[in-house]
Amino acid sequence: MRLKPTYRELDALLDRLGLKPVPFSLDVAARPWRTIDREIGIEELDPPSRDGVLRYQGEPVFLYIRDVPLRHDSVAEAVEDPEAYTRFHVADCQTLENMRRQKRFERYVVTNRARGPLRVFLRDGAAGTIHEAELDLRVCRHCLQALDWEGYTSGRARKSKMEIWRGFSREKFLERYSPTFSRQPKRRDTDGPDDYPPDWPQIRDAALKRAAFRCAACGVRVPEAQKRLLDVHHVNGVKSDNHPTNLRVLCKLCHARQPQHGHYRVEPQDRAAIEALRRGQGIRVGS
Repeated sequence: MRLKPTYRELDALLDRLGLKPVPFSLDVAARPWRTIDREIGIEELDPPSRDGVLRYQGEPVFLYIRDVPLRHDSVAEAVEDPEAYTRFHVADCQTLENMRRQKRFERYVVTNRARGPLRVFLRDGAAGTIHEAELDLRVCRHCLQALDWEGYTSGRARKSKMEIWRGFSREKFLERYSPTFSRQPKRRDTDGPDDYPPDWPQIRDAALKRAAFRCAACGVRVPEAQKRLLDVHHVNGVKSDNHPTNLRVLCKLCHARQPQHGHYRVEPQDRAAIEALRRGQGIRVGS
């Protein structure tokens, strides 16, 4: 049986006050779901929130690194094995904090794409090629831990951590954290891959001259005739960001010691030449 509530005392009070009831409705006009994808800087994210969720202009977003090395023999194999690649982040977790400390945060792009694979650029270092692909990336486990998503940290859920991780839904996450977007960033994920601009040789030479052909880390001076021993390092890891504040001149040995440069190899003859210059200038570098 359905009961119809009455509010006699409230109605009597309204009469005494000379007021009349006003119709009320909980119906809300839903705004269209709009997707945002763009490259961002750390300064564009909202300040950390109490719940730890990453937000842009008040709305929850996902961060991921779009330019990654190809770890398979073909793009088709990469699509079949997306777990071998980068994770996307939903919270201000341990991994992002490490990236901030290493000044590599600028490598991330932001999206609120709710469904489907995410767009990446796979770099084949051996072939010197870049392949655009869409991979079904997985969520970062540190993020799930930070948010205790579905009891991932506390263990209050009956599911195992593996089940929670594999079952994570971006759409469900956005629904939980109120995905109502009022504004869209200007640039989108249709932009090309992050790469050196056509005038990179001129930008590099200008940076070397500003630095007087001196390594900013160890201080070794390199004759202009041997400028191959110097690199121009992108501090935030974004090759298309060539503002002078993002460029740091380093000798090849110091460049190889930068965060996330485990792949960087220095030819034996270049190593010997740099070490000889250091000795001649009285520079000692710890291991």
